[in-house]
Amino acid sequence: DIDFKGRIIPSSFAASTVSSHASVMGTMIAGGGNTWYNTKGAAWSSQLSSASFENLLPEPNSYYAASPILVQNHSYGTVVESYYGAEAAAYDASVINNPSLVHIFSAGNSGTLTPTTGPYATVASYSNLTGNFKHAKNIITVGHTDSFGVVLPPSSKGPAFDGRVKPELVAFGEDGSSGAAALVSGIAAVLHHTFKEKNNGTTAPASLIKAVLLNSADDVESPGIDFKSGYGNANAFNAVNTIVQEHYFTGSVSASTQQQFNLTIPAGSKQLKVTLVWSDPQSTPNTTKALLNDLDLELTHTASSTTWQPWVLNSTASIAAIQQLPVRKRDSLNVVEQITIDDPAAGAYTIMVKGFSIPSGAQPF
Repeated sequence: DIDFKGRIIPSSFAASTVSSHASVMGTMIAGGGNTWYNTKGAAWSSQLSSASFENLLPEPNSYYAASPILVQNHSYGTVVESYYGAEAAAYDASVINNPSLVHIFSAGNSGTLTPTTGPYATVASYSNLTGNFKHAKNIITVGHTDSFGVVLPPSSKGPAFDGRVKPELVAFGEDGSSGAAALVSGIAAVLHHTFKEKNNGTTAPASLIKAVLLNSADDVESPGIDFKSGYGNANAFNAVNTIVQEHYFTGSVSASTQQQFNLTIPAGSKQLKVTLVWSDPQSTPNTTKALLNDLDLELTHTASSTTWQPWVLNSTASIAAIQQLPVRKRDSLNVVEQITIDDPAAGAYTIMVKGFSIPSGAQPF
């Protein structure tokens, strides 16, 4: 395929058969645009490798360590599953062991189905991600929209089995969530490239790439976060500018410690949005709650001492609860916490990240 010529990294984990679906996803991610202008992908100069999706587990850590791979796209699924299985734990561990590796999954095309097992069994058209691996904490799960940013009915929805926000993002994909995940994978590759250019070849942690993607997304569907579109519709331009303009912080906290960052917001700003992300150690398969290290985000306007907590959704297993708008309170489920303020007052603000419950060691964010 001349759209990939000279940019394929051979892999012993590649499938022995050819899939046109995989080739289309590869084109959307990194096609060179040689056969047609529509075959130019989001990260059109990146290298590509492949691994068979007959194996639903991540490849061994040695595979990632021995290659320059920073993003792995997973545009496939199984049946609707609503639990934290061995595959979910393995993908969380994969990110912990390969801190710059971004795993991106399609949410699935089962958005009209009702789960038959798990905490959300019989809740119509929700919690229908196609595969337990999509319930992992440290990945990005992507639903699909039309060209107007409207989430399409087949796009699989959250909550995750324990009430966490899923999908984390949506993107354009009228062919389904596979294409949406491929576009986000391409954007993630561009973000990694941009960060390396700005930081003398240093690679960004996966949690930073995820935070940038979620913080730069455009709000769609109901106001704020929701279980159909997650944190919004991916916006590549905003995401790249976030890294170019260095609108991010990194740090680390341990139990009962905190770290503070200072911001100055200019007059006339339309919205202030702050997103905290961390890569959480893997949990035990079949757990009832995936979160292990619980961090808290807090924002304060210095002059008025006004304080804001993150937005939290109602994850009670009923349609009425799931569709409620988010409220501000402490989050004890997600590895993502987000605070927004519309028309913020100009002046100094402080961002506080606290280690609410960290059983051992320090947690980078």
